[in-house]
Amino acid sequence: MEHQTLSSMGGFSEGLVSHELAHQWFGDMVTCKDWHNIWLNEGFATYSEAVYMENMYDKAAYDNLIVSKMNSARTANGTMYVADISSVNTIFNSALVYQKGAIILHMLRGIVGDSTFFNILKSYLNHPSLTYNVAEIHDFKSVAESVSGMDLSYFFEQWIYGVKYPSYSFGWNYTDAGNGFYNLTLKVNQAVNTSPSFFTMPIEFKVTTNIGDTTLNVFNNEQNQTFNVVVKGLPQTVQFDPGNWILKNVTILDTNEELLNPNEFYLSQNYPNPFNPSTTIKFSVPSFLSNSLSLSHSLVTIKVYDVLGNEVATLLNENKTPGVYEVEFNGAGLASGMYIYRLQINPDRTGEASFTASRKMLLMK
Repeated sequence: MEHQTLSSMGGFSEGLVSHELAHQWFGDMVTCKDWHNIWLNEGFATYSEAVYMENMYDKAAYDNLIVSKMNSARTANGTMYVADISSVNTIFNSALVYQKGAIILHMLRGIVGDSTFFNILKSYLNHPSLTYNVAEIHDFKSVAESVSGMDLSYFFEQWIYGVKYPSYSFGWNYTDAGNGFYNLTLKVNQAVNTSPSFFTMPIEFKVTTNIGDTTLNVFNNEQNQTFNVVVKGLPQTVQFDPGNWILKNVTILDTNEELLNPNEFYLSQNYPNPFNPSTTIKFSVPSFLSNSLSLSHSLVTIKVYDVLGNEVATLLNENKTPGVYEVEFNGAGLASGMYIYRLQINPDRTGEASFTASRKMLLMK
């Protein structure tokens, strides 16, 4: 029992003691209004175990415990807001309410930053209408937004009222921008989820180059999204969420030398397809035309035609260095139907194109 000043426990482990003592604040000083909002008690007390480990030992101890809780949280089913309060097992579900509940606070900390996060907790506990009173999840959300100055609706909606967690696939490549700078492309895809269909989250990347490391932050708010940034130094590795701030699975797409400096021409199928109104086309410019002819740059042209062969758009007509590229086609002003996009690459920019490829795409309005 976690009564204030008189906790009764069946053991004396650090995790158990720190958890039950935390209830003197999260559960006693501010109590969840009903069982629907049990996260405000158990999720917060479970996260307090990690905060204790961080302060008693070090950040590594915190990180290790978070990894353990994430492993459990991935097995959770259902929403953090407990819809069915007729079942004790549902209300006190360990993987969901306790472990995933703690990880939600961990993710919030990653979004708002350390000082703001702990100010949120302090403000929540000392709020005039909540101290020694009851609270609902929207009360905590309101405090979090007030203290942080951020609109956190997307975060609470998907993590409190949604299910599961994001499954990412991630890949990257680059092209030389000259003068020691490189155009870095980060591709982030998410598998389809039930609710939400995909997760909106800020994502951090650690880019290691030949002259040092740099950290990039992007806001992922599309199911399939490409980010283009310029970095100084030749990219060598890119790490997805190096601080482990997101509950997730990650699949790394190909990042081998063939992708970074392709030796073959290719034109990929556009995605999405069908599309409305925009779609993305990916292609490569090779490093070698043959085993003996090295290419520094080529004239690349991409045009779009209707089924009658009429040209409707020129997407690209410029010199490109070897690498992997993407262009976007917006068909907002065109009628629904089948269209054809054609890629031509001319290494010496004279005479016949050395590579030509075409694919069909479907615009559906």
